[in-house]
Amino acid sequence: MSNGYEFLDNEELFAKFAELERQREAAKAIFDNYKEVVAEMHRRKGNNFHWQDAEGTVYQLAVADGRWVAFEPLTVNRTRRNGEAKGTLSEKAAKELGYEVKK
Repeated sequence: MSNGYEFLDNEELFAKFAELERQREAAKAIFDNYKEVVAEMHRRKGNNFHWQDAEGTVYQLAVADGRWVAFEPLTVNRTRRNGEAKGTLSEKAAKELGYEVKK
């Protein structure tokens, strides 16, 4: 699968890198904030707490199983959103938690 970057000349490629480098710190701050919010939710509600947002996505707090290279010990599983093949929380599990899952 092509990432599209092989069609850029060197000047365009280095310009793209510079653009992404400028955005990198802002993105890092977003991910840092995300991890802090996940940790606070776990602190307040504990593992297995679950809720549904206004769009119908179901979330459940969980301890990550360590499959990922960049391992984060805490995670939030969720049902799939429109256009996604699957989420990290099955629709069956969400229904077992008492939620009506919109398809």
